[in-house]
Amino acid sequence: MKKKLLFMLLTFFASVGLVKADMGAPEISPYEMIVTAKDGIDYYDFDGKVLGHLNYNDTFKVDFETKLNDGRTEYMIIVNNDNLKETPYLFSIAGATLKIDTVDPNVNNQGISKSEGTALVYFKDGVDMYKGPSETYAKVDDGHIPNGTEVKYTHVVLEGIYMYVEYQGKKGWIDFSDSKVLLKHENYYAFAEDTNIGCATVPKGTIIKSSYRTDTWSGKTYFKYNNCEGFAKTFKSDTVVSVNTGNYVFFTKEIKMYKDIDGNTLLETIPADEVVILYARTGYWEPPYSAYVEYNGKRGWAKIEVNNSYDYVKTEQSVEYTPEITATKIEVKDPEEDEDPKQQVITEEPTAETTQTPSNQAPAKSNSFTIVLTCVITAVSLAVIAIVTIVIVNKKKKEKVNVETETVTTEQNVDIEIKNNDLQ
Repeated sequence: MKKKLLFMLLTFFASVGLVKADMGAPEISPYEMIVTAKDGIDYYDFDGKVLGHLNYNDTFKVDFETKLNDGRTEYMIIVNNDNLKETPYLFSIAGATLKIDTVDPNVNNQGISKSEGTALVYFKDGVDMYKGPSETYAKVDDGHIPNGTEVKYTHVVLEGIYMYVEYQGKKGWIDFSDSKVLLKHENYYAFAEDTNIGCATVPKGTIIKSSYRTDTWSGKTYFKYNNCEGFAKTFKSDTVVSVNTGNYVFFTKEIKMYKDIDGNTLLETIPADEVVILYARTGYWEPPYSAYVEYNGKRGWAKIEVNNSYDYVKTEQSVEYTPEITATKIEVKDPEEDEDPKQQVITEEPTAETTQTPSNQAPAKSNSFTIVLTCVITAVSLAVIAIVTIVIVNKKKKEKVNVETETVTTEQNVDIEIKNNDLQ
C-alpha cells in the first residue's frame, strides 16, 4: 500500500515537472524600463494587435526575451493594467531606457544564482561583455573576449543564457546561447544508438566522458572520440543520456539485464521489488527504453516500459557513477586458423595504466614467434658447434699425418747415411 501511494505521488509530480520544463523560453533576469518617448509607446498581443498604451515616464518590466529568426527581439512585458486579458509584448524597446544601467549580481540578484565554473568562448568572432544580462544593456568598454578563450564565471541567470565573467580586469555579462560559449562539463554519457558527432560516429552502447556543454535550450554536449571533436544532442534526447549519478530504485516487475544494449548475453534476471542502481534511462518520448543498471555487483542494459506511469520507483538514495575503465583486449589467433584476430570495442576512455603491458609479461600475440625464434637459435647453435668440432678433428688428423710423415722421412735419411758410411 505504501509503495502504491509513493508510486502515485511520484507519477503526479513527475508529470507536473515535465509540463513546467516544456513551457516558455529561456529565462532572463527581469529588468525595469522607463518610457522616454514624449508620445509614449504602444504594446501588443502575440499577433501584433494593439492592447494598450504607455505614457511618457511610465515604467514597465521586461520578463522574457525571444530572439526571432529575422534577427529582431520580442519582449514579453509586465505593465500596470489589471484589465488585460492577454499577455502584452513589445517588438522594439525604442522610446524606453533602462532604470538601472548596470547589474551587479552581488547586489541585484533577481533571477540570478551564484554558480562558479569554467567556460570556453567558441564563437568564431568572439563575444562582447554587457553591463547586464541582456543585449539591452550597454557593452562594457574594451570588453570583447576572442574565440578560444577560457574564462571563469561566478553567476548565471536561472535556466537562462547569460553568465557573469571577469576578463583582463573587466567584469560583465556574456551570452552563452546557441553554442557561442561552452560550459566545462565532464560527465559520462551513454549512447543508445550510433551517433554522428560531425567527424566520427560513436557506436551504440559506448559510454564516454563529455568535455563541454551548451546552454540547456541549445541542448547539445561536446565530446571527444577517436581524435574527433563534436556535438551530440543530449537535452531530452532519445539516444544520448547522462550516467553521472545513479538512483537507487525498485522495479515494479521483473526485468532482465544483458551485457550489451542489443540484449545479447543475459547477465541477471532481476525480480520485482528488488533494489537496483539505475545509472541512466535512454529515451524521452516513446517506450520501450534502455536502462543502464547495476545489480548484484554487475552492470548491464535492460529494456523497460514506461507508459502512463513509471514501472520503477526511486528511493531517496543515489550514488555517483564510477566508470569501469577497460583496456583494449586482443583475441589470440590460433596459428592454424586463417581468420584475423578480433578487437573488442572500448566502451570507456582507456587510461595509460590500463593500456601499458606489464614489464614482466610479454603480449600474448608474441608467444608463437618467441617459440619459433628459440628453435631457430638452437638449431643454428648446434650447427655451429658441429662445424667447429669437424674443423678441430680434421686439424688434429692433419697434424698427426704430418708428424708421421716427418718421422718416416727422418728414419729414411738415417738409413741412407748409415748405408753411405758402410760404403765408404
